[in-house]
Amino acid sequence: MKKLIAILMSFVIAVSIMPIWASAQEENLQPINTEMPISLTGTNSVGNLLTNELTEELAEQQQNSGNVVYSVEVNGTDVYADISTAVSCKLVVGIYT
Repeated sequence: MKKLIAILMSFVIAVSIMPIWASAQEENLQPINTEMPISLTGTNSVGNLLTNELTEELAEQQQNSGNVVYSVEVNGTDVYADISTAVSCKLVVGIYT
């Protein structure tokens, strides 16, 4: 019984450390209309904090004409980027060492 549990645990550990590859699927997303007037109002301290953060983020997006890079993660020779653009585009990344 102990050997069976040890084998089962070894299998679970081996499977859990295997890399998981996710593939991105291109979606037909519509660009965000940053020209639309947005009014935010907080009613308490959390609401005011959230309102300030969202207002700053909206101002930054309007400054960038809707083109925003939220995050970039480099893992060896793979680069993962979370971006938002006004039009369809390809992101080209160069890694220099």
